[in-house]
Amino acid sequence: MEKERLLSLQNDFLKKFTTSAYGKLCFKFSKEIKNSLDKNYDNIDENLSVNREFLRRIHSTRIRQLFCTVKYNLLQLKYCNKKIGVKKDKNFDYLSVVCIVKDVGRDIKEWLDFYKMMGVDRIYLYDNGSEDNLMEVIKPYIESGYVVYTYYPGRKVQIEVYDLTIRRLRNKTKWLAIIDSDEFLFSSEGKNLKEVLKEYEEYPGVGVNWVVFGPSGNEKRPKGNVVDNYFETFEDRNNELNLRVKSIVQPKEVLACVSPHFCLYKKRRFAVDENFNEMVGDGPHHLATTPSNSIEKLRINHYWTKSLEDLEEKCKRGYADGCANANFQKTLKQLDYPMIEDKLLYNYLNNKKENDGKV
Repeated sequence: MEKERLLSLQNDFLKKFTTSAYGKLCFKFSKEIKNSLDKNYDNIDENLSVNREFLRRIHSTRIRQLFCTVKYNLLQLKYCNKKIGVKKDKNFDYLSVVCIVKDVGRDIKEWLDFYKMMGVDRIYLYDNGSEDNLMEVIKPYIESGYVVYTYYPGRKVQIEVYDLTIRRLRNKTKWLAIIDSDEFLFSSEGKNLKEVLKEYEEYPGVGVNWVVFGPSGNEKRPKGNVVDNYFETFEDRNNELNLRVKSIVQPKEVLACVSPHFCLYKKRRFAVDENFNEMVGDGPHHLATTPSNSIEKLRINHYWTKSLEDLEEKCKRGYADGCANANFQKTLKQLDYPMIEDKLLYNYLNNKKENDGKV
């Protein structure tokens, strides 16, 4: 009976949508975009960084945006958040985080507590079909309003989720960090993240470099927190992986999210790195990197592999953006460089806990 009820709700919703003025406009608009692609490409200003690939991504994003809203509403009908006690908060936040996860119940509490300690106001968590104890762990955070939870199954939905969230939060948060659950964003100077971001308010976004960590000698998954067990990172700060960035964006300034690493912005504007240099790049993928690693003000500890056991599981599971599964041995070769110990975050968190009288 429940299944029949849900199917009836979904069919009614789709019928109303397809016959509504908005629905008809969506279908008409998507066809017009597809038909106009080649025409638009003939009029590109070669002096602009917005090249053919950018335009193609923008157009495909426009089409996705139209139908993504419909999909989201259908999911809310099927997986009504009321049954898990979501508290809707109409306040305007300064800093939020969006993340899509799957089967991360083992480590998610550490990650959520970390961002609360860093000054994040709210986390928008999308569950991509978890089958572990994720809901049990995050339920208190949902009930408190700190986590806004959405069940969002399907393949290749990472960019879809980011783009949807950016549009949903245009008038609900000043900054939105687009972060994964193995990434820990913090101020290298030990400041509150909000305090640091106030320096960048005139820019649409900030690109923050990775500091990528390897297994640190852990073949099997160790007990305890992630930050307490992984300390080995590349001796060369300018290792290719460390040149990559993740973005903190002002949603109202975003034209489209086209990558897990960067967005395109309105009025031909660009994000900046921590040194206020525009991240212009020479092509769509170069906007995901900086010429050199700079982590004096902001950095992201990216616990890319965790233990060898975790890494092997990760390779089998595949990437959240739908890319082909990584090869375990090939991934290990990317770590075959001299390593050094880096305990900056570990020491910072322990000192902060001591100062707060929590240990």
